[in-house]
Amino acid sequence: MGDKLAIWPVEERSSGILLETLESCAAARNVVTRRFDKIITHVADHLSFVRAGLKDVFTITCISDKDITAAGRYYKALAEGKSADVLLEILAEAPIFEHYHQASDSHDKIEERSVEMVADVIWDTVMKMGGI
Repeated sequence: MGDKLAIWPVEERSSGILLETLESCAAARNVVTRRFDKIITHVADHLSFVRAGLKDVFTITCISDKDITAAGRYYKALAEGKSADVLLEILAEAPIFEHYHQASDSHDKIEERSVEMVADVIWDTVMKMGGI
């Protein structure tokens, strides 16, 4: 769900052919990308690849403006040393975490336009990097 792409965990100064190509392909389609340097949850799709020894891995997630606002508040509260309860309250404000990696995370929560946006950006990235 969402009309923007979160790329995480990726620092602002990070570089790499895959990351830069994905961001340029998204920009060419007027898809806003936002890098996040920390994992908000302890589960993420890229972690198994990191554990297997791959170094240049990241997750892309569809997000909304509300998610970005909540993430900003979360990172600020984290830096201020706020309690876990406060952090969880902030996360509860982000639509993405209402169902993220939970039993309620089912197919009916998928927005077709979001899937199409991600598929288009990934396709363009693969083709720009030399095809399959």
